[in-house]
Amino acid sequence: ALFERSTIETLLARYVVLLDSAVSDPATPLDALNILLPEEAQSVLAMAYGPQTALDQTRLVHEIIEAHATAFPERPAVVDQQETLTFRELHARATHFAQHLAALGCSPGDRVGLCLPRSCNLIAAQLAAFQLGAAYAALDPSVPVKRLHDMLEDADCRVTITTSDLCEALADSGESVVTLAELANASSAQRDFPEARTSSEQTAYVVFTSGTTGRPKGTLVSHGNLRNMALVMAKRLELTETDVMGSL
Repeated sequence: ALFERSTIETLLARYVVLLDSAVSDPATPLDALNILLPEEAQSVLAMAYGPQTALDQTRLVHEIIEAHATAFPERPAVVDQQETLTFRELHARATHFAQHLAALGCSPGDRVGLCLPRSCNLIAAQLAAFQLGAAYAALDPSVPVKRLHDMLEDADCRVTITTSDLCEALADSGESVVTLAELANASSAQRDFPEARTSSEQTAYVVFTSGTTGRPKGTLVSHGNLRNMALVMAKRLELTETDVMGSL
């Protein structure tokens, strides 16, 4: 009921909190004054953070995929309209790309622009950047070239991988550009690159927003954020090793 003793006592306690908040800092705007009891504030914060989920904090996404390439080499990993790659093939292609990106000067801490349509090659290129300890910048090939130039300027990429039809337009930005075909068809001779020791705090990729000024602005996403998102999604959707998940 509205006027039970416990209800009145709670309202009174909140009123005391409100008065204390106002007196302690008279310049505080009304809508910023505190009215919640300590235990109520903790409850609200708990709801904001959501349920706590136990996650594997020992490996990053590319390390999990590399482990799958060893444990389940012939299982399908990614599928597009042209091909299906097993975990072994995906890891091998990513390593191939990484070798040649290293030959182009990419190293830990660099950024690699990926202006590619959604495909198996896009996933392999993302993993290649991770293997090098680099981050990738996600560039949508369907947006105007001027916007792509702005994104490249903001991301400060060491090299950008794109399609043949966009190569010349992106090269006009002054950035180093290589086509996916050149990368895929490069010599398969082994080129060693230093094993990157990537931490959860390091940047995994850069995603662009419109920006309040109309100019695209890059937002950094860490390896830890990427891993946690992937693991929570798999847990919430109750995905198993035999499930297939679509990405549009």
